[in-house]
Amino acid sequence: MTAQQRRHSRVVEQAKGVLGQYGQLTMDNAFDRLRRYARRYRLLLGQVSRRVLPNATPLTRPCPPREVTSPSGASDSIRW
Repeated sequence: MTAQQRRHSRVVEQAKGVLGQYGQLTMDNAFDRLRRYARRYRLLLGQVSRRVLPNATPLTRPCPPREVTSPSGASDSIRW
C-alpha cells in the first residue's frame, strides 16, 4: 500500500467515524452512506470524505464561551 493509499484510507475511516458518532450509525452504515452519496453525485469516496471532515467538530473539544443576555438585561458568559 502506497503512502497516498494510506492517507485516503485514513480520511475515509475518519469520515466514517464522524458520521457514526453524529448520526448514531454503525461503521458499516456510515460507509454505506458515504458510498451512496459519492455514487449519487458522481464523486470519489475520498472527495466526499474530505467534505465531511472540515465540518466536523470533535465532541471532546470544549465549547467556546457564549455571550447570553438574561431577561434582566445582564450579560453573562455561559458554556453550553
